[in-house]
Amino acid sequence: PQGIRLNNLSCSIFGLMLVASLFLRVCPVRAAWQVVTVDNPPLPPTNTGWYTSIDVDSKNHPHISYLDYTNYDLKYGYFDGDKWNFQIVDAEGSVGWHSSLELDSHDQPHIAYLDSINSTLKYASFDGKSWTTETIDSGGAVGGISLALDSNDRPHISYQGSGNAYLEYIYYDGRSWVKKTVDSSVSIGDFTSLDLDWLSNYPAIVYFDRDSYSLKYAQFDGNSWNIGTDQSGEAAWYPSLALDSNNHPHISYYDVTGQNLKYIHFDGSAWYREAVDTVGNVGWFTSIAVDNNNSPHISYLDHTNFFLKYATKSGGAWAVTTVDDTSFVGWYSSIAIDATGRLHISYHGASDTELKYALLLGNATITISSNKDSYSPGDTLSLSLSIDNPTSGIAQAVDIFLGIIITDGSIYFFNSSLANLIPSQLNNPKTFTAAKTSLALNPGDSLSRTPFFSVTLPPGLPEGTYHAFAALAEPGSVQAGSPKIIGDISIISFSYTP
Repeated sequence: PQGIRLNNLSCSIFGLMLVASLFLRVCPVRAAWQVVTVDNPPLPPTNTGWYTSIDVDSKNHPHISYLDYTNYDLKYGYFDGDKWNFQIVDAEGSVGWHSSLELDSHDQPHIAYLDSINSTLKYASFDGKSWTTETIDSGGAVGGISLALDSNDRPHISYQGSGNAYLEYIYYDGRSWVKKTVDSSVSIGDFTSLDLDWLSNYPAIVYFDRDSYSLKYAQFDGNSWNIGTDQSGEAAWYPSLALDSNNHPHISYYDVTGQNLKYIHFDGSAWYREAVDTVGNVGWFTSIAVDNNNSPHISYLDHTNFFLKYATKSGGAWAVTTVDDTSFVGWYSSIAIDATGRLHISYHGASDTELKYALLLGNATITISSNKDSYSPGDTLSLSLSIDNPTSGIAQAVDIFLGIIITDGSIYFFNSSLANLIPSQLNNPKTFTAAKTSLALNPGDSLSRTPFFSVTLPPGLPEGTYHAFAALAEPGSVQAGSPKIIGDISIISFSYTP
């Protein structure tokens, strides 16, 4: 299309920063979550889905261990690609409390859990045909159980010991179970989380010191345990630990005093702490996982609204979304990342006393591009866009926004004819103009690089760097004044030299 006036479109980095900060501030990223009830037997009514723990197999299918609170049984459920399947793993006594599950290299489940009546740490493993259960610390455990498998598929478990509530650690060396007391100086409370150094199989454990009301971190170096104490004075409930590809720890926890979700990590030289979510009483039952880019992903309970929420950090900023807002959901959350980078969360729904599961589906994406990186008078500037809705995504409708930024921070949007640029008020999204409204996208739909604007650049334009952007939004949300952006905003730069 011709006839678009470019006289004042000399964009600066300042303008780019303004539009980026506007969208990131005003338009929360929308994640496409698929939420299902996994286990909720109607007859007889059962209170199930307590103490969930999730892992994902090589086919990206979820496996979950949990407590059936009505019958006090340890249960296990997995999705085979077609349907959910369930098994009662252990029904002797009151079992399944504080369950912790991990899959081995053959996709077979291993579960550590508590027999609450006998204060006994138990362990169950499946060989592909049947379950084997065993007692590994009789009368010596009361909670805080966390399991990890090493490179030889051997289990390592941290837990709260009975009596003085010391931090205990037990592992299988190939012949027998070996138990060690890691920290006998404190009463550790109910919370421990363990992960293994992928190079050495050495364990690291984060836990709560109930005596000093502080977070502690213990790491084994092959000879002894090195224990550090958080000096912030914050009471850290529900700590969860994940080691990244550099074996650096990432920890999420609930700050009891501030009633906030907090995150702390070590970069190899120093520890850093951040407030992730401070809106309401948030951060209960945290669970953390780290992706291939070493970015953290956290699931947790919003205890003000009783919603399940999710937070991730990318590009230096935290994005927080509500996964399930059906009320009274989010207890005992557990998060895992599959080989494609998709997120899986298991959790308890208290209102319907059920086991629930959420899967983060792929978002539709939009990309803007130009035919060149630099231009002179007489050159033709062409802008193109691409849209992709992955096969793992959902059917959805989107509004498309295409625009250019000027030096004073104002935004100009292409209208539906793509033949005019409409000025908009920076702080009033109701004035933003959509290039296309309610475009229907089905899973797998794709629009390859398609030109939507072309113009021959005249002489006399200001020299400098220009920027254009593209974004997808939920239909009508922008005009309603509460934009909900789908996926990431695409921004490009190109230069003009007279």
